[in-house]
Amino acid sequence: MIDKKTPPNHPSKFSLKLLNPKYILGWIGVALLYLVSLMPFRLQMAIGRAIGRFLYILGPKRKEIARVNLEMCFPEKNQHEIEEILKENLINTGVGIIEMGIAWWSSDRKIDDLTIHYKNKEILESNEGILVLAKHTTHVEIDVRLMSRGLKMGGMYRPQKNKIINHIMINARNKYIEGAFHHKQASQTLDYVRNGKKMIYAADQDFGSKYSIFVPFFKEMASTITIPHGISQERFKVVFIKINRKKNGYEVEAKEIEPKEDQLEFLTNMNKAYTDSIIESPEQFLWVHRRFKTRPDGGDVYPIWKSREKRRQNERKSS
Repeated sequence: MIDKKTPPNHPSKFSLKLLNPKYILGWIGVALLYLVSLMPFRLQMAIGRAIGRFLYILGPKRKEIARVNLEMCFPEKNQHEIEEILKENLINTGVGIIEMGIAWWSSDRKIDDLTIHYKNKEILESNEGILVLAKHTTHVEIDVRLMSRGLKMGGMYRPQKNKIINHIMINARNKYIEGAFHHKQASQTLDYVRNGKKMIYAADQDFGSKYSIFVPFFKEMASTITIPHGISQERFKVVFIKINRKKNGYEVEAKEIEPKEDQLEFLTNMNKAYTDSIIESPEQFLWVHRRFKTRPDGGDVYPIWKSREKRRQNERKSS
């Protein structure tokens, strides 16, 4: 259980328990990922796509969630078109595994070489507090590295079930993120912005109904977190960052979300920034999350994962 007063960038200390033989495959995987991180970019992408093709064959549950999301967001597309996006999306998920290694172990020079263009970066270069909206892409880990390059930013993380990956992820992020907050430290992240810092926050998922309202996301009503509007009402900037992977690297663009007194109008504009960006490269969005799990009518559009829901209920009870 996380102590909510734990300071940001709290390191993950190495424990001899991580050398338990049950983690041997995890260490082998990390070693291979590190070796791939040293390879040329095009070869890295080819290896990632090969992994993604394997993922497309496996993981039927995640694939079904992604298919439901795509059908809801693109009702004008036929089944063949949906399946093509789905296949390419899971291939991109494989590439995303390789991109984790690039983010964790690449030099600043290599990251700079992979940044084709960073449009409107000057928006983020002021000394004021800014909520930086990120998109859940298949390459989200390298997105954090790209957008924070040369800037002091904080970010949030959710602990991974794999203890090896969790240990390496936390310590790697601490090298390029000024304040790495546990996802349960929400109030601390807001104070971070209020203290004149820049905080990366992904507002494109379904966080439940407690701090959300229903706002259009594509043509569907989606539970949308209201925190960005609250921050904007405190006269802090809310800036959306769009990152798309191209053949030879990544294009980054910053765009301020215009402040609005009306909560629904502001969040509608925010969601439109997200969806306009997704439309540019739908295969790179993380469709495997249940974006529409909270429904206005209380229904469920996704397959029921009994074991997963039982585990999450137990986690909520222990937190």
